[in-house]
Amino acid sequence: MRFPLALAAVLAALALPAAASGAVTIGSNLAGTGTNGPGGCNTICTGVNVNLPATSTAANGLTSPINGVVVKWRVKSASSGNPVSFRVLRPGAGTTYTGAGTSTPGTTNGATAEFATRLKINAGDGVGLNPGNSALVWSNNAAATVAHWSVTNGFNDGLADGQTAPGATSNQELLVQAVVEPDADGDGFGDETQDGCPADPARQTPPCGTGPTNPNGNPPPTPTPTPTAPVITGYAVVPATFRLGSLAQIRFRLSQAASYDLTFDRILPGRKRGRRCVLQSRTVRTGVRCAVYLRRAAISGSGRAGLNTLAFRGRVAGRPLPLGRYRLTFGAVGPTRLVAKTRSRTFTLLPALRRR
Repeated sequence: MRFPLALAAVLAALALPAAASGAVTIGSNLAGTGTNGPGGCNTICTGVNVNLPATSTAANGLTSPINGVVVKWRVKSASSGNPVSFRVLRPGAGTTYTGAGTSTPGTTNGATAEFATRLKINAGDGVGLNPGNSALVWSNNAAATVAHWSVTNGFNDGLADGQTAPGATSNQELLVQAVVEPDADGDGFGDETQDGCPADPARQTPPCGTGPTNPNGNPPPTPTPTPTAPVITGYAVVPATFRLGSLAQIRFRLSQAASYDLTFDRILPGRKRGRRCVLQSRTVRTGVRCAVYLRRAAISGSGRAGLNTLAFRGRVAGRPLPLGRYRLTFGAVGPTRLVAKTRSRTFTLLPALRRR
């Protein structure tokens, strides 16, 4: 009888689910030595590893292999007291990325610091940082490529969430990694350390399957989204040089539906008089050259989230603009009255073709 009993015990053991962890660690393996970052990152910038050699990559790769939740992140630094925020960055073509999430800030400690967080991440997303005050969180690595957005390429505050843009590159490694857990019920909590009911989106603490987590038994309140200002990207006048009466397009993207304002300033030569730039004339011909911007027209309207296009023939409200070079400034105000950072492009308006 011993053999059948032993066989039954083995079969029972095989029937038990294997204990396995679904968490993955991605990004850098933090083996590098911290140093200064790319130019422009002495204040604040955004960085992400585009590629790393295998000897520098974390156990589960450079990008997330699963849809899940970042439950903690680590940064290695050779400096202390620098503010750093963890970023989720969604890759596009080449070095183009979209900001897809930002953690609350942490502070470097001159070694490897670890911070808890809760940020959704999709399969294929990369992980990066917003380092500040010249944080030494970069490592020189000739076989690596890092993309960055800083004052040197027009991003004074780094790459904003919802903003899509190509980054500048350098042969460095960003010393950041993240731990990602699955999120089977899609409630935004990591299944292994943050969610006691991974199959119940209404609860995160047992007893599971008994309704919402709230002790009063009511459905959990719908979280109020934090208001954000619109972000303007993809702004352009196409073509940038055209003739009065011919068709051009004004294009811009909005991260959310917003009211937009387009202002047309004619660019004229000027001369410095103290701190002022004075329009150049017969009597004002000396001094440092500068540019005078004269407001000529404005257009307002309601924009949708995504791409907005306006047909433009060099006329505003039926009146032709004076010929010459212009600065077109793009502005937007969201439904919560938060104001977008203005952007500008130049274009040149040429005379209309004469009909023979």
